[in-house]
Amino acid sequence: MEKNQAKRAKRKEAREKGLCGICCIRPTAPDRKTCAHCLKKHRRNARSYREKHWDHVLHINYSWKRKNKDRVAAIARRCYAKLRTRIFDHYGPCVCCGEKRTEFLTIDHIENNGGLWRKANPKHANGNRFYLWIIRNGYPEDLQSLCWNCNQAKQIYGFCPHQKEATCQST
Repeated sequence: MEKNQAKRAKRKEAREKGLCGICCIRPTAPDRKTCAHCLKKHRRNARSYREKHWDHVLHINYSWKRKNKDRVAAIARRCYAKLRTRIFDHYGPCVCCGEKRTEFLTIDHIENNGGLWRKANPKHANGNRFYLWIIRNGYPEDLQSLCWNCNQAKQIYGFCPHQKEATCQST
């Protein structure tokens, strides 16, 4: 017991001096508590442990998620919001009416082939996975940003009333 306390005290003292808390020799990266060498070693050991004891690790993860549903939901919402922000920063506001609020924006398949695409790519059909697919595939040109109203009008009527208004005003 005393041995562990002595180790903890030694690590704490090393961190306070700006040294690696594990080896007490190498300086840490500016935002890390351990040096790159010890961090790499720790990650390798953790990966090895997960591979050998994957059923135990899954059980622990599942138990933690079950006990912390609110935290898991908050993390998921944050990740989803970040992805949406990245997507709509790239695609911009609604191409039809100019709506900028991301809460109203959706991604539209320009060629109206979204249903076929979802059948061909069921793993990436919607939500986070769809947004990740867009980013990993370099923001495909056959997608565009539409607000919910314009997207629904395009799906139901085949055109958006904003487009009809624009053509009426220009004549």
